Amino acid sequence: MQNNNMNSYMNSNFVQIRFKCGHVENIDISRTKLKPVLIRKMEHDYCTACWNKLEDQKYAVGYNLERMFYGRYKEEFPDCHMRHGSYNPVDRTVEVYVPI
Repeated sequence: MQNNNMNSYMNSNFVQIRFKCGHVENIDISRTKLKPVLIRKMEHDYCTACWNKLEDQKYAVGYNLERMFYGRYKEEFPDCHMRHGSYNPVDRTVEVYVPI
């Protein structure tokens, strides 16, 4: 059974990418046709955690980070910036930088 799991992982479209910040993540690239282009682009970018730290610093003054339903974000705050990777599909919420 363990061997089958390993084979399915090896045949999957997950790729280990070392980001500009030095962190390594396993990324699913199965939904894109431009796999080599996407990998090169991601290698020159920050990982999700480092990107969020930079965004938090950028929006530290004058903004509150609020979790809200995605529908509310689209209706009431379409011009506000949504935090990268914050969408939760279980309860359909996102984190949004809202001006004070």
